[in-house]
Amino acid sequence: MKLSKKGFEFIESFEGSFPKVYDDLASTSTKRMGMISCDSPVVGTPTIGIGHVVKASWRNECDRFANNFRDGVPLTKKQMYDLFQETIPTYERPLREKLKVPVTQAMWDAMVSLSFNAGPNSSALKNAIEFSNQKKWKEASQAIANGPIKSKGKVLQGLVRRRNAEAELFLSQGAPSPLPHIILVSSVALLLGSIIYTQVKK
Repeated sequence: MKLSKKGFEFIESFEGSFPKVYDDLASTSTKRMGMISCDSPVVGTPTIGIGHVVKASWRNECDRFANNFRDGVPLTKKQMYDLFQETIPTYERPLREKLKVPVTQAMWDAMVSLSFNAGPNSSALKNAIEFSNQKKWKEASQAIANGPIKSKGKVLQGLVRRRNAEAELFLSQGAPSPLPHIILVSSVALLLGSIIYTQVKK
């Protein structure tokens, strides 16, 4: 399973798409202008495109995007999309490795969004996966809703809305359908019945 087009649009609606390196906690107009340099004072985190972190304690790609600051060249829409596609597997990996049960596309998209925003090692994501593995869907949704809503120690209403939207998205397609399992059991039953009938006729 992979992030769907709807899932991508969901993430983009919260992250935005900015063609120059920007401070992710700045106002929208300031984000559009872009940062002057990687060493400019920031409230949040230097970021580019659709939520791609440029500089943080765990990443420093200032040289890579040196030409994409305020006075530089903006990324094209395709470049921003390609950059997103380059990094999204990192945030899907925990789901691939730890999910042991089938989930709906909406559930996958919601958890990938949480992973992308809160980090693939976040406790909220781990809890959502654990509850999902127990098929406790409402509890998994609540674990997402209880995910991080603070940045730099301050509650952000944008994160509150995002967690609630992710939790709602998670349950939007209902529980995963058991139909494939029913079909499998029925097929086995029919096969066994056919074998038994054949043996009886002999």
